[in-house]
Amino acid sequence: MGAKEAEEGFYKGDAVYVPGQQMSTYTGPAYTGGTLPQCAATNSACSVSALTSAGFTPQQANIMSCMAMTESSGKPSTPPYNVTHPNHTPLSTACGLFQITRSTWNSVATGNCKDFSQCTNAACNVQNAIKLVRSSAYTPWTCPNCNNKASACVRQYGG
Repeated sequence: MGAKEAEEGFYKGDAVYVPGQQMSTYTGPAYTGGTLPQCAATNSACSVSALTSAGFTPQQANIMSCMAMTESSGKPSTPPYNVTHPNHTPLSTACGLFQITRSTWNSVATGNCKDFSQCTNAACNVQNAIKLVRSSAYTPWTCPNCNNKASACVRQYGG
């Protein structure tokens, strides 16, 4: 991790995402708490149908709907973690529906979604999550010290 990334702080020690590079999978404790939910069918940001309409395959939409629940409880307006928890160590820039960190966002975001201030915009967060899944599958969420429920979402809804 470079000086800039170390200075910003990243989600639970998340490795710096490099587009197209497969990150290693989560190595922390496995989630053993049972069935994980997906976003409600009425959630226009992360229901399976909303994510399929946005561009995820049906299988990806099932997995990512679960991921959104484990990352932000399905709330796209979730601000950066370091804003809501300024005294938490390590600090984290993880933001929005899929809790995408600033450095990861900056590596994939384009167009109207380029600015990290758009991280709470559901459409932008989904757009960037699609790019991440297409280039590196689910590893931005299942990487070492990341979301311990992410791998369970993949297993549970991955078919």
